[in-house]
Amino acid sequence: MIIGVLGALGSRLESPAASSSSESVRSATTEGAQPAVPGNGAQEEEPIAASSVIAHTSVRANFRSGPSTDFTPYLKIEPGESVTLSSVHQAKGETWYRAGYGELTGWLSSTVLDVGEQAAADLPSFGAVVEAAQAGDEAVQTYLGTTAFNMQLIAEAMGNFGVLFTDPRPLDKDWVKSVQAQFLAIRVAHRMQSEIDPVPESVVSLQEQVVDTTGTCEQMTYPLEEGMLALDVDRIQEALPISKSCENKVTALMVQLKAAIGDE
Repeated sequence: MIIGVLGALGSRLESPAASSSSESVRSATTEGAQPAVPGNGAQEEEPIAASSVIAHTSVRANFRSGPSTDFTPYLKIEPGESVTLSSVHQAKGETWYRAGYGELTGWLSSTVLDVGEQAAADLPSFGAVVEAAQAGDEAVQTYLGTTAFNMQLIAEAMGNFGVLFTDPRPLDKDWVKSVQAQFLAIRVAHRMQSEIDPVPESVVSLQEQVVDTTGTCEQMTYPLEEGMLALDVDRIQEALPISKSCENKVTALMVQLKAAIGDE
């Protein structure tokens, strides 16, 4: 998936006329309308089976790449827009909802949503993977939950790449900002995973594999961002093998994590 979308960006950069014309077209993701894009870049599976809840934004809302203000908002959603909530997460005394908006996935604060208390209570915790862990050491369960959380942030960023790169607009500042928010999500996930301490002895080898995976994905973001900002196709091409490695490692690791928590 990543290879395909990077190829699309490279093609757009090699066609200045196409890029210039796209600059005058307002992106749905920056104007508040739900993005009407093909679903080939959308995520194919959810890590937590859950019923969803339809809610509406009560004010102009920041749609973020992670559940805290540490994550950059990558688009604004206008008041009254409908979003699909799939899970809830408590962070720093605040409540955040994982939300689908068109083909994109992101996070919204409870302060910007009209959602019934009962409906919200019916949503699973985004960290519910901990509860699904097999009986065992509590520290290991917590580790698995934290790791699954960080890996899901990266998986969501990759899914959003697929949507955003369906119509690459490297000269559109709002589009570039949306892509950069995904880079930040990957970098934050790698930092949070790397800073887990202590790591339970029984999962030290797994932690090494996870950090290697998140590190590869973080490494991908730098040449891609530099190439995108400089309109440098060659620099973007340098990211291709790293991107493929990131995608392969994430896929393999998600399978391992599901097996580790007993989620068939």
